[in-house]
Amino acid sequence: MVPRHLNNHGRFMVPLALLAIHCVCQGFVLPVSQNEKANSAVESMFDCRFDQAMTTVDSMNADSADAPLKWMLRLSIIGMRHLDYDDVSDSNYFETTYEATQLLFKNYEKQRGRTSYFLTAHGFGCCIAAAYKMHNKEYLKGIQLGFEAISNCREAKKIDSVNTDVDLILGLYSYARAELKRKFWGIIFWYPGDKNTGVRSIVNASKTGQFSSLAAQAALLEINIREAHYDTAKAGLDVLLNLYPHSRFLMWSKVKLCDAQKLYANSADTYALLADAYEIIPGAARNYHQTRFFETQRYYRAGNFDKAAAACDKLLETCADRPMEHCDEAKKIREKIKKSYH
Repeated sequence: MVPRHLNNHGRFMVPLALLAIHCVCQGFVLPVSQNEKANSAVESMFDCRFDQAMTTVDSMNADSADAPLKWMLRLSIIGMRHLDYDDVSDSNYFETTYEATQLLFKNYEKQRGRTSYFLTAHGFGCCIAAAYKMHNKEYLKGIQLGFEAISNCREAKKIDSVNTDVDLILGLYSYARAELKRKFWGIIFWYPGDKNTGVRSIVNASKTGQFSSLAAQAALLEINIREAHYDTAKAGLDVLLNLYPHSRFLMWSKVKLCDAQKLYANSADTYALLADAYEIIPGAARNYHQTRFFETQRYYRAGNFDKAAAACDKLLETCADRPMEHCDEAKKIREKIKKSYH
């Protein structure tokens, strides 16, 4: 079974959630101290330091002007943690937080109107929820929220033609439209757009987006991997990993890049880092099993049987207590490794 991080939707929707969160969480005009806290929370979130991010958000003031940002940050942290751990234990928490956030946005709209900024922020908020729903295989709801996000961003662009932040979401939709259309019946994908148009919009956001520049860089990284522009992808990945060295989201991108080039030893090394990280996270058992198995598998493909055996033995120890989907496959690889020594 292909992990949800790497299936047809996950490969696109996970970075989409990252990008949406990075943008929306910086959009509210706040006092300098609040902006610093918001930026710090986003940095921690991107780097997979979720507890630190939540602590930072909890320390923010909850005045009426600030509350939407605080709730959106909280929603983002819950969603990002869910995507990282591949765990559904926070689903109810996410849903209740999303509902509360929507109410706050409605109040914000009543007080300040339907401005380009409001539409941008609300559009990105819908995008976060859409990514979350798609990751949970609630496809129709995810599509509905995705259309709402696109509509908001299109309206924001009409109000303010120089708003390049919305180009990120509009560009991502245009790029992904062909793949989504194949999966979810072409009749519902009636928005115009194509890959080249989408990439141009994302490049524009990466260069001139006030809030979305870094997020757009991450999007271009994913696209360059998918389009086999490996040197460009590696250059972008190196820049982002230098900024966020502990980001497991970027590590997943790295293994995709290595696998695409059949650099299995390099891929295995990164899977090992992911497995070691997930091993000590109670809620990430599924991804621990997946990453330890892929570490085993890639070392085996690279011909490094000693490392493959060591990784496999670690996985089989946990399989004894908690059998999961890759345990039987791991046993088969372990038998192959034994035979290779004879």
